[in-house]
Amino acid sequence: MLYWVSRIPSFSQSAITLALVFGFGLMPGAAAAEAGLPPGDEDVVPSSARAVLEEAFANLYDCDTRAKIELVMRSRSGAERRRVFQTARKDIEGHLHSIGRLVEPPYLRGMTVLTIDTEERGQDAFIYFPSQRRVRRITTAQRADSFMGSDVTYEDLERPRADAYRVEFLASETFQGEAVRVILAVPNEPRNYTHVHFLVARSDSALLATRYFKRGAERPFRVLRAERESMHTDAGHVLPTEITVENLARGTSTRVHYYDLVVNPEIEDRIFSSRFLNRGVDPLARSFD
Repeated sequence: MLYWVSRIPSFSQSAITLALVFGFGLMPGAAAAEAGLPPGDEDVVPSSARAVLEEAFANLYDCDTRAKIELVMRSRSGAERRRVFQTARKDIEGHLHSIGRLVEPPYLRGMTVLTIDTEERGQDAFIYFPSQRRVRRITTAQRADSFMGSDVTYEDLERPRADAYRVEFLASETFQGEAVRVILAVPNEPRNYTHVHFLVARSDSALLATRYFKRGAERPFRVLRAERESMHTDAGHVLPTEITVENLARGTSTRVHYYDLVVNPEIEDRIFSSRFLNRGVDPLARSFD
């Protein structure tokens, strides 16, 4: 539901410590039974539910963007920590390329992460360490890993696909004062949740909330909520600029604020390469002049 990168890798013994969120998913058949979906071939999934979900994903992800992003992480005790990024995302020859550069806090400034979706390996990921002046290619993290100790996970940063789930319409309800379709989705591959509810606005296909459930639970353990009043409309896309991620199990939350958001800006292709990162210059300097 977050849209600046598709997924960021994790690494050990580096400038940041990532808080890991470990969980155990079910195999697809068991997960479907747990969520209440009938077993069988995914051809039984109503195409209309899948079409609604894919339209919501396309609205959120199928455009180039440039933005600054602030993460404000609140602990159970109310203590807050802050991270600020410059980010850019571009589709190049059908593959999503994303880059994020830390600008705050000062001790992390200049650390840059590049991800490139590929058909062969799924995703290439590179990170530039300014203290070492070098680029490292690293393995991608588990989807449930915490991004920089926040309540945001790497899966939140991916470009999801409706065909990665078995889906059906669950209900219609009112959320934040407007009508939404609630789509029940069970992942085809094991995740740290058994099923998820996507709340899609009837008016414009904006994804207003995502609720994640553990096996046997009636209440979600984690919720992402987009604030309608702060959404940005441009080039046929309706994009949230304020997202709250709550981990109800831990009693923590993270506020994600996008500002200076530009849709379909001019972004040079060449900055989305490990070779460019190796030069040690700010790849987003021109974009944020």
